[in-house]
Amino acid sequence: MRTSASIRDYFRRICFTLLACGCAYVGLAVAQLGAPTAMTATTAHYARLQEQAAARRGRKLLYASGSSGFYGVRCSELSRLIGRPAVNFGLHAGLGLRYLMDRCLAAASAGDVIVLGPEWETYQGPRFGEYACDYIMSRRPDYFSALPINLAAGVVISGGPQRVLSGVYSLLLNGRDAAHAGVPPEAVNEHGDRILTARDLERRKRNLVKTSAILPSWRNPPRELVADVAAFAVACRKKQVQAVVVFPPMCVTAPPDAAQSLAAEQGVRALWESVGIPVLGEIDEAFYRPDDAFDTPYHLDQEAAIRHTLNLACLFMDSTLPLLAIPGIPTDDEAVLEPR
Repeated sequence: MRTSASIRDYFRRICFTLLACGCAYVGLAVAQLGAPTAMTATTAHYARLQEQAAARRGRKLLYASGSSGFYGVRCSELSRLIGRPAVNFGLHAGLGLRYLMDRCLAAASAGDVIVLGPEWETYQGPRFGEYACDYIMSRRPDYFSALPINLAAGVVISGGPQRVLSGVYSLLLNGRDAAHAGVPPEAVNEHGDRILTARDLERRKRNLVKTSAILPSWRNPPRELVADVAAFAVACRKKQVQAVVVFPPMCVTAPPDAAQSLAAEQGVRALWESVGIPVLGEIDEAFYRPDDAFDTPYHLDQEAAIRHTLNLACLFMDSTLPLLAIPGIPTDDEAVLEPR
C-alpha cells in the first residue's frame, strides 16, 4: 500500500510541476508581448511608415506581398499611370500570407483595391513561422490579442521558449519604448516605396554574382491556408474591397519547365478563383533574368522594378474589373518610364 501511495504521490508531483511550468511559461509569454526584439526591427520600421502613407490616402490601391513588392514594385510610378493613389505594402515573406492579408484588410476601406503578389514559398509555409511569431509578439501585441485563442496559442508555441525568453530579456533591458530603435536611417516615400540609399547602391555594386532561383514545384497549399484565403475573400466582400492576385516577380536562372510552370499557374488560379478572387496575368510575365536581381531572387534592381511596375499597370488596363478599369492609363506607346 505504501508503495502504491508513493507512486501516486510521485505522479502528483510531476503533474503539479508540469502545470506550474506551463503557467509560468504562459505568464512570461503574455508579459513580454510588445517588447521589441532585434530580429524584426527594420521590418517594423518600414511597416509603420507604409501604414502612415496608407492612412493619408482616400480611395487607394494596396500592393501587398513580401519583400518582392518592396523592391520590385514602384507604387509612385503606378499611381501616376493608373490615376489612383497606390501604396506599397510589400514587407517580408516570413510574415506569412495570413498576416499579410489581415494587414491589408485593416488598412483598406470601401472602394479600395488590394493586389496580392505573395512569394511562392508563402503558399507552402506554416501559417505563422518563426519570423511571423517574433514580429507579432514583439511588434503587434494588438493583433496577437485579437487572434482566436487557438491561433494565439499557436503563435506562442511556434515561437518556442527561446523566443519567449528573448522577449523577456528585451523587456528587462529596453522596456517597450524602443520599438523602432536600432533600425537604419532608411525611409519610404509617400507611396510606401523603399528609398534606395548610397549604402544600398554600394551593396548592389558588390553583388557581382547575381542571385537567381528555380521555381519551386507546386504542391497543394495547407488546409489552414485554404481556410485563410476563403475568410479573406468573405472579409473583402463585407468591406466592399476588390481583391486580385498577381504573380510575384522572380529572377530565374533559366525558364522553368513548361509543365512545372503550368502546374504552378493552375494551382494558384484554382486556389484564389475558387473563392471568387481573380488572378491577373500569366506566370511567365513575372520571370526576370539573373542580371535583374538586386541581391536575392525576389529583389529586382531599380530598372527591372520600373519595368515590372509598367507590366502591372498594363494588366490593370486590360482588366475588365470595374474597380481596376481606371480611366487615364496610358497606352503602351505612351507609357514610357524613366528610372528616378
